[in-house]
Amino acid sequence: MKNISFIKYLIIVVLFFVPLISKAIHVNDFIYYATGNQYIGAFQVIINDLSIYLVLFFSIYISFIKPVPSTISIFIRILTILLFFTYIADYLIILNFNSHLTVPDVFNYISIAPQYILQAFIDFNLRTIILFISCSYLTISFIIYKQKLKYKLINHVIIISVIII
Repeated sequence: MKNISFIKYLIIVVLFFVPLISKAIHVNDFIYYATGNQYIGAFQVIINDLSIYLVLFFSIYISFIKPVPSTISIFIRILTILLFFTYIADYLIILNFNSHLTVPDVFNYISIAPQYILQAFIDFNLRTIILFISCSYLTISFIIYKQKLKYKLINHVIIISVIII
């Protein structure tokens, strides 16, 4: 029974990193095509975007600590999901327009965004399908998961250290 639980958590972690890996592959392919330098784009994406993932991990961790009330925990999880979806939106914009998502662009193009999203995803590829599956699965499992972490203080310190490293 514990083996199934471990596999489930491993799948969740792998799906959580799908947007980062996909973005790293896309940027690396683009830079390799333009300059002939391989792995520089992927390395830069991973280095830059791990700070976003650090915030995601900390917010997830805080939402599962036992002393945090359930209403605050739900609020933190919703903010985490919104940040994760914003990261995915940034990846999709890079994929289609070779530019990052900026705040002024959000306000300028929000009215025509659905039309461009439909155009961009008329031809689905495997990476896009995995991205949608990971978003759906992570969102549902994240919202309905109700257990809290019940560790001693030293275990919390170890978890936070691993997240930072």
